[in-house]
Amino acid sequence: MGDPERISRDDWETILHAPFQVYSLVAAADGEATEAQFRRLSEEIVMARGHFSDGTIGFTMAETLAANLDPFWAAYQASGRSPKDVLKRVKKALRKAPDGEAIAIRDWLLALAVRIGDARRGMGVDVISSNEAIAIRDLAGWLDRPVPAVPEG
Repeated sequence: MGDPERISRDDWETILHAPFQVYSLVAAADGEATEAQFRRLSEEIVMARGHFSDGTIGFTMAETLAANLDPFWAAYQASGRSPKDVLKRVKKALRKAPDGEAIAIRDWLLALAVRIGDARRGMGVDVISSNEAIAIRDLAGWLDRPVPAVPEG
């Protein structure tokens, strides 16, 4: 199992900021982010503990973020780092994690991106916009993972 202690402080910060960067990338693809998209981010972080096995880096990430969402959100906003730069670093930041754990985190980030785009449904939007789909494709490339199926309009 993964041990977050094996990851440098800078890399751990990159991993902890990654969900917020995913949110910013996708939610801002069509202009201003919606409250529903931020609510979905918060819900997905809390539910992520059930996605990862206990004792893994992903579980520790989800548990840490869920317990401290507001301070981590504030730290992310203060960092001023661009989503592209941070998300490209996520793969590198996970280099000391066991392969299965690194892939699980990267895949979860992609699923998070789709769910954040999907959160606009019910607001007069039936599908993920082409701009959101492009952002998700970019994210998949940066994380070196397959592009997920996206209900695109």
